[in-house]
Amino acid sequence: SPKIVFLLGGKVSSAVEKHLKINFEKWDEFKYHYKKINGVYYVPIHHPSYIYVYSERAKEKILKMENAVAIKDRIQVMPSMFP
Repeated sequence: SPKIVFLLGGKVSSAVEKHLKINFEKWDEFKYHYKKINGVYYVPIHHPSYIYVYSERAKEKILKMENAVAIKDRIQVMPSMFP
């Protein structure tokens, strides 16, 4: 029998909570919490598709920030632009 069971996504976690009559602590970003029941660790995590989409969005955000940093020294604000 398994020693660790990863529950992929909120729907699976909810179903296992009902079945085992337990409550998992909600994860925060990518910090996960587990429950040990009868020697088995149950670990609810994000679904892999969410992790993929999230990582793509994070990459886009980082690229935008890097681009902003790269051009910030080139931006000049003229006092006449703000009356």
